[in-house]
Amino acid sequence: MTAALLGGKFNVSCLNYRKAGAGVLSKQMEKNFDLLIVRYLTDQISEEESTTLFSWRQESLDNEAYYKEYAEVWERSLSSSDYTPDTNASWNKFQQKIQQEPQRKHSYLMPVFRSAGFYQIAASLVLVLGMTYLFNKGAWSSERNIVKSTAENGDVFYLPDSSMVWLNKHSSLTYGASFDGKERVVYLEGQAFFDVKRNPEQPFIIHASGTTTMVLGTSFDLKAYQQDDVELTVVTGKVSFTAQQQTLLLLPNDKGIYHRDIKTLALIPHDTADQAELVSWKEEQSYEGNSIYETESKYPLWYTHHTFQWHSNLINQTVIEGSISSSAKVCAYETVQLKVIYLSPKDKVLDYQFTIKGHLTPGGHLIYKKRLPDWFKDTREVRVVVEKVDGVKN
Repeated sequence: MTAALLGGKFNVSCLNYRKAGAGVLSKQMEKNFDLLIVRYLTDQISEEESTTLFSWRQESLDNEAYYKEYAEVWERSLSSSDYTPDTNASWNKFQQKIQQEPQRKHSYLMPVFRSAGFYQIAASLVLVLGMTYLFNKGAWSSERNIVKSTAENGDVFYLPDSSMVWLNKHSSLTYGASFDGKERVVYLEGQAFFDVKRNPEQPFIIHASGTTTMVLGTSFDLKAYQQDDVELTVVTGKVSFTAQQQTLLLLPNDKGIYHRDIKTLALIPHDTADQAELVSWKEEQSYEGNSIYETESKYPLWYTHHTFQWHSNLINQTVIEGSISSSAKVCAYETVQLKVIYLSPKDKVLDYQFTIKGHLTPGGHLIYKKRLPDWFKDTREVRVVVEKVDGVKN
């Protein structure tokens, strides 16, 4: 493939991002950066070239928008009608494989879904299609795209299929306004934790830094910052992780790494990967200003659930044992105040309050055991309610 083909078929003026005056590139510079983008997308870029491209992207919003539009056309072209890898057949094979995998095989590798000449074909295709594909077909037009980006604070949000994403700082996620196709496709730069809603008929696919992650419905952490190795940590379910004509099948607690320098996938199985440390950023992240965080912090009682039972001990005291659980996605709570209303044998109504101190994490629970201060041979009835939740944290 010649440099002229790589740089000359994708005219920057078609994107309507450039304006006359400052920021306009010369034709030669257009070709140079088009070539660098293609090298980056095919994972053939040198460290020096990657630094040049990254610096250029940081110079202006126009440059970053141009790069993202180029990358989006690239990814969409991989499944265009002109050249379509048999992703349905590959997906069926993946489903069959995970159903036939009763135990861990630590050195497991299988062929990638795409053919040997994939990168050269895809590079030619995206440049020939150019903006004709983007605007004529309208399959991935900017009007239908949603881009979530973060700076110093993270973000948490729902995707159109009700899957949930925790987006780390200095990261971005691009996805369609609706998942109405055969696949749910997103594009990640940076780091995110995904809790994917299960749908075997519509695979969930993430493109990130030369890798492809495919799942049925599971939760996992994907780290794909520029110039770093790509790291995938599985929390629940099974995940297919593909790069450079290799595919790993990862199970819970496994970690897959794509080493950029040697272009190789590696598996760190669950007996050596420290999952808690790898995904701890999600609990420590700041989500202030996020609608989910604001709701959970303002109405903590909505997300606090309580079960209990009671009995008498040998010295005629009423003992309460219970569990406090949280359905919050982002907020953690420090203290839970409970109120006990109970009837004495003579039907006298009494009440008692006490506080449970602990760290009620999102999706976590606290166990407690408490003796009421009064001695009765028999207690007629006991009710325990969550009265107050304090100490909202993220």
